[in-house]
Amino acid sequence: MIKLTQVVTNLPSDDRYLLKEVVVNPSSISCISPLEVDKASLPDGIDDRVQFSSLSFNVPLSTGIMVVVGSPSRIRSSKSLLKG
Repeated sequence: MIKLTQVVTNLPSDDRYLLKEVVVNPSSISCISPLEVDKASLPDGIDDRVQFSSLSFNVPLSTGIMVVVGSPSRIRSSKSLLKG
């Protein structure tokens, strides 16, 4: 399991985002891609250099997508550390 920071919308009618800590099973991640996020909508104090990724998951009967803090290479690195 790896610990990541997920980017979620505050409310359906709100264009601001919140950051939430999540734990993910790395073997369920099927695709990692870079993603541009409107940084003006993020909580105050977020460094402009922060990168974001979109994760796709293969789960039975559906496919899930999650936006997380970190570049695709950082996420891949976190996955490979667990296999070692």
